[in-house]
Amino acid sequence: MMIDYKALICCIENLDGDKIVEIIDDFVASNPTRDEGIDVMKVCQMGTEKVGVLYERGEYFVSDLLVAGALLEEIKEKLQPIIGEDIRSFKSGRITLGSVFGDVPEPGEIVLAKIVQLAGFTVIKSRAKVS
Repeated sequence: MMIDYKALICCIENLDGDKIVEIIDDFVASNPTRDEGIDVMKVCQMGTEKVGVLYERGEYFVSDLLVAGALLEEIKEKLQPIIGEDIRSFKSGRITLGSVFGDVPEPGEIVLAKIVQLAGFTVIKSRAKVS
């Protein structure tokens, strides 16, 4: 079965869990190869990275990151029998969190970083210099 990768990315970006599950279940039922499973996992990762970008733009909230992380975990669970243990290497994406250079990170920023990491995202810390 050939998956419409653009549609899958769009479903993940829009957090359309029901449609994602339908697409992945149909894919798994088609008895795909390991390489096909890895390709689908990479596409799903691209979708969650788009969620991260929307968060960084202020269009999505932490709760949306958590939903995206949960969706990716569900997808990983469904694809694990096809891909094997290598599936653990797939992350939800990357998020940049930052504060002004010289400021001490606030407790809220630290908690947010932990929450985002629990959702499967890699956190990149940034310090911006203010003139």
